[in-house]
Amino acid sequence: MNTAAALQIEGLRKSFGPHEVLRGVDLAVAAHEVICLIGASGSGKSTLLRCVNLLERIDAGTIWLDGQEITRPGVNENAVRRHIGIVFQSFNLFPHMTVERNVTLAPVKVLGLSRAEAAAQAAELLDRFGLGEKRADYPDRLSGGQTQRVRFSLAIAGECDLIVLDEPTTAMDVETRQRFWASMKEEAAEGKTLLFATHYLEEADQAADRILVINRGRLLADGTPEDIKKRAGAKRMSFRLANAPESFLLGLPGVVSLETRHDMVHIQTDDSDGTLYGLLDAG
Repeated sequence: MNTAAALQIEGLRKSFGPHEVLRGVDLAVAAHEVICLIGASGSGKSTLLRCVNLLERIDAGTIWLDGQEITRPGVNENAVRRHIGIVFQSFNLFPHMTVERNVTLAPVKVLGLSRAEAAAQAAELLDRFGLGEKRADYPDRLSGGQTQRVRFSLAIAGECDLIVLDEPTTAMDVETRQRFWASMKEEAAEGKTLLFATHYLEEADQAADRILVINRGRLLADGTPEDIKKRAGAKRMSFRLANAPESFLLGLPGVVSLETRHDMVHIQTDDSDGTLYGLLDAG
């Protein structure tokens, strides 16, 4: 293994029934790096992040965190998770607790902080992410963007070495998204490693040191944003197509990544002519 890597993955495989979601993923991430995963829905991004957090049992492969193998039999998973900050869209806040209580409770229960330490940390985090006026509100009173900011406050509570984020800026407006990424860069500057998945190609370009393109459980490309743009030819196509079959779209000539939102399709392609003619040929 690469002893200099903060996170290293070798030969990672994961299936759900007959469907193989991850097909031998290899990845090394250095400390301070901000790494972005991009790919179509169902490409394996979220499953990869859940495996890193030990929220999914892997079928094959090995994961190391700061030189320690965390997928070996008998590993203390709770101890490992103390070093990983997590933001998943599916993670729900406690609905009957205030925002401040939500951000205070986890460090007490998981990290072993005293209530005074956790309360002081919660106050600092809520102010940092513009949530000070929401501290006494309950989660159902928050907007989607505010909820995401509370989740991020929970993720960086304590002294985590790795922060893992799945679609972290969903429902955030542009200004809030910019403030969020400024805070992310501060975390990286302090020595933390960031691994995130997004559908926003522009966000990956602006925020990441490296971009990993994943498709059908395999890494197709790994490079700086500039490298990826050069390889992809920086061509983007958008069009409306209701109920577009992703398997067909991913099979078009030149397709590097795919994003669908309702009936809108966004394709990144290194052969825009080939992609267009493939669509036309298919009617």
